[in-house]
Amino acid sequence: MAPAWKEAAASYSGPVAFRQVECNDKDWKPVEENIDLCKDIEAFPSIKLFKDGEEVTSYEGDRTAEGFMNFAKANEILGLNHRRLPHIAHLF
Repeated sequence: MAPAWKEAAASYSGPVAFRQVECNDKDWKPVEENIDLCKDIEAFPSIKLFKDGEEVTSYEGDRTAEGFMNFAKANEILGLNHRRLPHIAHLF
């Protein structure tokens, strides 16, 4: 999934930011600064859309660059006329 994620992040130019979030370190201990974003994660990797620090929805589609970009495009309305851009987080 990582190559598709990187391709989507590099190719997409809309108002939704792509972000990778590490939930656990190499010893499976929680990463302190990401605890709020990683709460309620049941499986890795997970793809979620956040706006203003709150989860909006989860992504359940194809794990392809096209699928990730289509998900971002479908949620672009969240980024219009706002100071903080929504972001899609690849939680791992």
